[in-house]
Amino acid sequence: MLVLETLITTLIEKRNNLVEFSESHRNLGEKFYYILFVSMILAQYISNTMLYTLMPNDSLIYVVMDIIAFLAVIKTILFDRYNDLKELFLAISIGLIIWACCINSTVLSPLYYYAMIIGAKNVNFKNLLVIFISTLAMAIPATVLMAHFNVIPEILNSRTGSSRIRYSMGATYPTDFAARLFYLMLAYATLKKFKFNLPEYVGLVSLTFFTYVTTDTKLDVLLMLAVILVSIFNKYIFSILKVLGSFGVTFISFLGISVMVIMTYLYNPDNRFLELMNKVFTKRLEFGHISFEKYNVTLFGQNIPQIGNGGLHKGYYEYFFIDCSYVRILMMMGAISFFIFLFAILYLFMKFYKVQSMELVAALIFVLISSLIDHHLLEISFNPFLIVFMTDVGYFIRNKYSNMFRGD
Repeated sequence: MLVLETLITTLIEKRNNLVEFSESHRNLGEKFYYILFVSMILAQYISNTMLYTLMPNDSLIYVVMDIIAFLAVIKTILFDRYNDLKELFLAISIGLIIWACCINSTVLSPLYYYAMIIGAKNVNFKNLLVIFISTLAMAIPATVLMAHFNVIPEILNSRTGSSRIRYSMGATYPTDFAARLFYLMLAYATLKKFKFNLPEYVGLVSLTFFTYVTTDTKLDVLLMLAVILVSIFNKYIFSILKVLGSFGVTFISFLGISVMVIMTYLYNPDNRFLELMNKVFTKRLEFGHISFEKYNVTLFGQNIPQIGNGGLHKGYYEYFFIDCSYVRILMMMGAISFFIFLFAILYLFMKFYKVQSMELVAALIFVLISSLIDHHLLEISFNPFLIVFMTDVGYFIRNKYSNMFRGD
């Protein structure tokens, strides 16, 4: 065993010596990753909108994402350094666990996301936000126009007992379109460090109003309004976050996640409080509870067949879909993946607090709140914030820690 460890350590050292040559070409590796990042966003965006109907077959877009994820791993092999054996083994071990869980669940988006996280080592997170915003700022209007001119189907929907039409604007469902606009707004707010001028406030309020009118999606609209309010009162909000500290914010976050999972597990329509919460979360407790009734929590995930309202359907179908990201991870990816996710959140909060970046703390809190109601937590074309693990976050540092956490 000692001989094997020595051999692997020697190989890592030799590889790092080779990578020393690539250090002078770090920009090349970063630019290569930017191409992969745009490609993954667009590929996943296509699969999550009615643009998928233009694909010659259903598997093509997933083959493309497989290739992009593979190239992201190649990027880190060619351009990045790993300081010791433990760091490399940890990355490989987590990757293998996520891979196994994705195979069992037949959902590959978490594996794609993990590959992009690994590939983002030493990449400037500010630039990634700019790329994310720019890509979607072009893709979303193009999709809306294509839906308007019937190039792709437009999914119309209305709530039970209501005559109001909800528009998907080229997305597979109205709530998906609203969630995408929320994440786009959050990315922009983070890039601007939650500081806007008057024209930006007018634009963001207008976007929020547009989202509500077209999609009639209340929860995402409330989150969009919350982003605007945090920007207005950012000094007070950030002061509160500093007082709470890493432990306080992490504890509250874990408590919220736990309460949501427990309420879903215990849901009973005869319980007035749980039924009220079910109405607040628009039946998410009810359908999440069905997954607990039909399936057991496993260690390494399982396939849970689901049929949502999004996309095209032929004939009658029985709706069943797990919207809450945390219940999805626990039930579909398994208990081990669920706890890996919790440790990941703990690490990110500790990292952000160590460098006193309240903007990133606030952004992560918004992501966690949104994930109570949507299933987009591990979809990089919606949520770009988990990519921050190994990136350069120097842009967000304004104190003595400004030279820390620039990649490694």
